[in-house]
Amino acid sequence: RAATPVREYDIPFYKGGSAMGYPGYDFELGANGWGACVNDGTGSSSCAGFGNEPDLSGSWHLLSLVVDRDGGELRAYVDGAETGVTAVPALGDLSGGIDASIGNDSNGGGYPFAGTLDEIRIARATRSSDWLLTEFANIDSAGFVVVGP
Repeated sequence: RAATPVREYDIPFYKGGSAMGYPGYDFELGANGWGACVNDGTGSSSCAGFGNEPDLSGSWHLLSLVVDRDGGELRAYVDGAETGVTAVPALGDLSGGIDASIGNDSNGGGYPFAGTLDEIRIARATRSSDWLLTEFANIDSAGFVVVGP
């Protein structure tokens, strides 16, 4: 849940990705818009937007970023709905040497997140839009939603 952005970038999760020389990935939810970036440190850097709609501030949302290497795309989702897609040509290794940081930028700490985080997941699998929509449905569901046989 994010408060009204107070800085250019409010960083809920950071493991590089924001600029060349910082391989990795991050989420940026500040006054400059809501997005996420990936960067392999060799010239392949891309960002996808979550949108900057007022109804995202002050309430809980599921923000997801999918790096689809086979499809060559970076896709952003809000509450299971795709909000941005960016081409990601030949993206290399994202691991880098930067430590992961929750609630701030670990590369100097100048961008603390103004909000509350409930759960952060990182997966190697490329999640489908149906999977992400089911994940969102399970947040407020009294039961558990099942997809597939």
